[in-house]
Amino acid sequence: MPYLDHIMYSCSDLDQGSQYFASLLGIEPAFGGVHLGKGTQNALFSLDNNQYFEIIAPDPAQNISSEFIKSTGIKTWAVASNDLLRDKEIASSLGWDSNLISMSRETPDGGLLKWELLFVSGHDFGYHFPFFINWLGETNPSQSTPRGCTLQTFMISTENAEAFSDLLDRFQIEEVLVEQGSPLFTATLSTP
Repeated sequence: MPYLDHIMYSCSDLDQGSQYFASLLGIEPAFGGVHLGKGTQNALFSLDNNQYFEIIAPDPAQNISSEFIKSTGIKTWAVASNDLLRDKEIASSLGWDSNLISMSRETPDGGLLKWELLFVSGHDFGYHFPFFINWLGETNPSQSTPRGCTLQTFMISTENAEAFSDLLDRFQIEEVLVEQGSPLFTATLSTP
């Protein structure tokens, strides 16, 4: 069953973003690594329950600009799925395109973490609709990042809440709250 895997918060400077969350939550995010060829780097902290929070920012060592991180705030979210081909077929049945890509990053201990992503396009919800991730048997980062926070609720406000909710149902995505309103993400955390 697909479930919320992680929430992505974009910012212009990883150190500043990490310091902001450390002061806000009482948890020091851990440096995750660099996405080579993508121009980004990240820091992470666990939300328990195989969920985590990712702070993503430009990597100054890579001369690559990413349109994904041009604003500060919760940018999007990821859904864990062990069957990306099923998700690809659902997208196709709706007349949408999808792009399956392989990703990796070096971990701080010198290892290599690999995963696959599925991005669905053709809908009207932009980054409010999640992308899908398959960890390919790797340990979810929530197991190796600083603990102490838990996700209480994740709310998505959208101008067409009924259609968005129906779409989440099609992909069997649960445990996400949807409300009618201006586009907005709201994550409520229990913290130290």
